Amino acid sequence: GEIYMIGAYVGLVTLTAIGAQAGYPLPLVLGAALIVSVAVTGCYGYAVERVAYRPLRGGPRLVPLISAIGMSIFL
Repeated sequence: GEIYMIGAYVGLVTLTAIGAQAGYPLPLVLGAALIVSVAVTGCYGYAVERVAYRPLRGGPRLVPLISAIGMSIFL
């Protein structure tokens, strides 16, 4: 859920930043915000998976759960 919220905030910031520029049509602004949000969220999710989850594969079952709780608190 935290990564989805980061995507929503990135989309909102992008929408606000591009929308502040006068004269752009709404579908273009929404499309740009969607593309930026998907790209940033995808990169962020990949980084979290590489740092927090991939090193723990094959370990005890409790360790990934603790890592997930820690990432939720950190985010």
